[in-house]
Amino acid sequence: MKKRISAAVIALAVVSQQISPCISQVSADYAAPISASSVSVGDVNADGKVSMDDLVPLRDYLMTGNGISADSWRNSDMNSDGSLDIYDLVILRKMLSDNIGIENYSGLLINEVCTSAKESVKDAAGESPDWIEIYNSSDKVMDISGIGLSDGAKNKFKFKFPEGTKIAADSYMLVYCDDAVNASEGEYHAAFKLSSTGETVYLTHPEYGEIDSVTVPELDEDVTYGRYKNGSDNFTYLTYTPCKTNDTASIVEQTEKPLFSAEGGFYDNEFSLQLISTSESVILYTTDGSDPRTSDSVKKYAGTIRIYNNTNDKNIYSAITDITLGDYSAPKNPVDKGIVIRAVCRKADGTFGDVVTNTYFVGKNKPYYSDFKVVSLSTDSSNLFDENTGIYVVGKNFHNLVASGQFVLKDNNDASNPTNYNQSGSENEIPVNIQVFEKGKLAYTGDVGARISGNWSRGYAQKSIRLYARSEYGDSDMKYEFIEGLEDINGNSIDKFDKVTLRNGGTDNQLLHFRDLFIQELCADRAMDIQAGEPCTLFIDGEFWGFYFIREKQDTDYVESHYGIDKNNVTFIKNGELDDGSSALDREYRDLLKWAATADMTNDSNYKKVCDSIDIQSFIDMVTIETYINNTDWATDYMNNWISWRATTPDDTCDYSDGKWRYMLYDLDFSADYFDDARTLAGFDTLNNMFTGSNPYNFVPMFYNLMNNETFSKHFFESYTEIMRVNFAPYKVSKKLDEYVAKYKDVITETNTRFSQEWVNTNYDKEIETFRQYFINRRNLAKMYLDKLYGKEYEMNYGPDILSDESKWSFYGEASASKTNNEFKITTHKECKNSWDIQSQSQQFTIEKGRTYTVTFEAACSTSKTIGVTINHNVGTSWPSCFSKSGIALTPQFREYSYTFVSGHDSASDWRLCIDYGKGIGEYTIRNASIKMISYDTELINEVGQWQLNASDDNADLSVDSVNSITVNTHSISDSSLEVEAFYSGLVLDAGKTYTVSFTVKSDSNSDAVVKLQKNFDYYDIYHQENISIGTTPRTYKFAFKANEQCMDASICFDCVDSAGTVEISDISIICTN
Repeated sequence: MKKRISAAVIALAVVSQQISPCISQVSADYAAPISASSVSVGDVNADGKVSMDDLVPLRDYLMTGNGISADSWRNSDMNSDGSLDIYDLVILRKMLSDNIGIENYSGLLINEVCTSAKESVKDAAGESPDWIEIYNSSDKVMDISGIGLSDGAKNKFKFKFPEGTKIAADSYMLVYCDDAVNASEGEYHAAFKLSSTGETVYLTHPEYGEIDSVTVPELDEDVTYGRYKNGSDNFTYLTYTPCKTNDTASIVEQTEKPLFSAEGGFYDNEFSLQLISTSESVILYTTDGSDPRTSDSVKKYAGTIRIYNNTNDKNIYSAITDITLGDYSAPKNPVDKGIVIRAVCRKADGTFGDVVTNTYFVGKNKPYYSDFKVVSLSTDSSNLFDENTGIYVVGKNFHNLVASGQFVLKDNNDASNPTNYNQSGSENEIPVNIQVFEKGKLAYTGDVGARISGNWSRGYAQKSIRLYARSEYGDSDMKYEFIEGLEDINGNSIDKFDKVTLRNGGTDNQLLHFRDLFIQELCADRAMDIQAGEPCTLFIDGEFWGFYFIREKQDTDYVESHYGIDKNNVTFIKNGELDDGSSALDREYRDLLKWAATADMTNDSNYKKVCDSIDIQSFIDMVTIETYINNTDWATDYMNNWISWRATTPDDTCDYSDGKWRYMLYDLDFSADYFDDARTLAGFDTLNNMFTGSNPYNFVPMFYNLMNNETFSKHFFESYTEIMRVNFAPYKVSKKLDEYVAKYKDVITETNTRFSQEWVNTNYDKEIETFRQYFINRRNLAKMYLDKLYGKEYEMNYGPDILSDESKWSFYGEASASKTNNEFKITTHKECKNSWDIQSQSQQFTIEKGRTYTVTFEAACSTSKTIGVTINHNVGTSWPSCFSKSGIALTPQFREYSYTFVSGHDSASDWRLCIDYGKGIGEYTIRNASIKMISYDTELINEVGQWQLNASDDNADLSVDSVNSITVNTHSISDSSLEVEAFYSGLVLDAGKTYTVSFTVKSDSNSDAVVKLQKNFDYYDIYHQENISIGTTPRTYKFAFKANEQCMDASICFDCVDSAGTVEISDISIICTN
């Protein structure tokens, strides 16, 4: 079948042929005589030397007729015939090939590139990867050892030719671009893939720099971009000729696409855009994101298009409000906008070429448009917002079901509500064009599929969107570095994705917006896979859609891209369902969990069986992280948000293909003091209260049983305290949080305003501090719960009950109540829309900031119902809570409920206990309710690894005998006691709290020393200092101090000694009464 060539390519080829043979018309300035001594033949750029750099300006001049001076023109006339033509370029290249250095490789060329291979090649495995042909056009053998080949300017050595690689004169070498791990001998496989939509390929010498580079345009299947004639500087579209001369190829006609006079991107000023067809095709275009081949709003191009700052134009898509069941109103002001131009060529016979999309932003200078990637999604608006079929809206069908009584609305965000946006599957996938801009320039474009993503968060006005690369839209992969710095285990950039998610912050959308990614990044060095992320701002059909994170999708493709394990050799279990892989291994995994839950783990052979099947460190890290952050959407009341995977058939691909089950972190939104929910507060004990109910995939019973094994128990304790000390160190969390706020607060604030969530902005700073305070408060409490797991109980001191007795409670709503001194009964008469529509309230009481409290009550209901409990008070027009717990399940039998929390709110005397009954009809009884302040002593010196020594000239040694006992051996006398300093770092001091320090010290000689509490490594910011005397008999010191400010990385320092000798310090203790 005859292949087609675009008019644009023909025109380019014709121009090249017109220019290349001879340019003999020289201006008078160029013709002016100069002395022969001032001419350096070949020095085209007049830099005093002849090098590869001279090829570029000569080539450009032959193509355009512009760009070189009179002297350079004469230097370019290699054969002195008074004309510049292709022969001069050939002579210059030949001269360079005979020189040394980089010039010695001038004959080494990227000769032909295929970015969408199907039948053009077959490797030894029978696959058809993309490929690059290297051609040695010189007359000598070239050693190309260490020379790099890459598709990215940031890393030009993604592939290196192995040592000893040589290419014969006038010969070819093929490099496959496919990430293949087990390549056959004699084949070269580069660890990157090529984009069929176009990119630049680089050939680089490790010492001399770039040898050659080719910018490859968008290519159809099995069409190549090559030098024609063979080895020349002219490129065109060709039929494939791998490892053969391109002279035997045919020029291929690509489908015509309209040419844009300006590429999509960010511009300071308005301009006129031209659309060009070099044939007789008609250009059709749209400005609303719709497909010009089918759109009712299509226009025929008849003149330039005005590209301007259109932000003040009327809001169209952002004005649509039927996108959530929650309270939502359209933006009050115009949102930022861009102009989307989608254009296509239509031939006289009515056939269309491919659609080309460009998005233009004029006058958009907010920092987040340059600091972060900007993503533009374009599609027919009906795909998103049509009341019948739009995937982003509530939809007509839902409204009809509710109006007819066929469906009773559940919680607004419940994913089982049959709204359009809650529908899933391929039938709810729409075609979109994606463009990504980096610092105002277009970095990637492609046609992909899109679906609404998430569960609970689908109900928010700002929704997550998952993008799918499929051949039916364009490339089968999105070949682009969506997440900068993301690498596989071998250090190679991951720049190919079959799917990515534009995540709205999940259930944290209306709080921090970044909780999940923040915590995952804190844990990135642990033995669990995380979802990396990259910030971006999103535009949909040209209108601002807010701040998102581009996130990886965790699936078998994730495993393949990170570990090089073939995705077809991965078994992947997600939330109790076999997502991919072997059903037999799935059954084996369930059988293992069931057996390991009861097997005798004091028997080392039983423990070994578990270790042979599960990566123990990965399992320990999962349990530690999830329980430390109190992720209540994990394994608190049920099993959720967990992933386990393994190589189906073990092999030696890498350490991770050993057939052991490993775990992934994801969806950590519902954690770390989320909306004051009781189970996420710093005082909640997830570690000792994980879900142990019936579930074939429940790993919790196995965990508790493994604690009976001494090796595992020790391993878990060490890992838990290390993660607590290193990953979740309060100073580290606080520093990172400040960085996040500095980077993201402005765009998050703008996003909240865009989606009518100004109330989030009002509370945002407080929410930041609540999150920060969680990790400050959590450390001591988590250590207490860890000790509890190991059988150590803390002595709790309970203050008086601050809650009024039940007889003084009030209530409102459609209910009746009776009350006595210790019992409150309420009978509800209807099920309400909101749980708080029927509520009892205690009298007011005082809650102090930073104090720990426990709220306890007994409750029952005539039928199984749920209640909500909140402690709140009034501040202006809002009702902030210091404690909240919804969905407390009641039965007809009385049960005691107890929750511990640390108040992060300012002290106030108007707090109230509120209990919500509006979600069910029944007779509720609450009795023996109390709220008490609790205090307990916490030992801050609890980790051996925190002891360090600061000694000048290595004149001392530190021996850590136990966590609270050290020995300092000083070899020589110091001029200053600061030169020998033993210190314990990572102490968290809370403002206003009193700390008691005690220790016993002795030495083999009499001397003086100084004991200080200070900011870590800051000798001039001392909280407390004691001068002590040391003698040959033990002496015990004890003193107390009050912290006057909060410090998240303090240390206790023992500065010694003014004479050589040994100092023994034992029974070191710092007690804080919480």
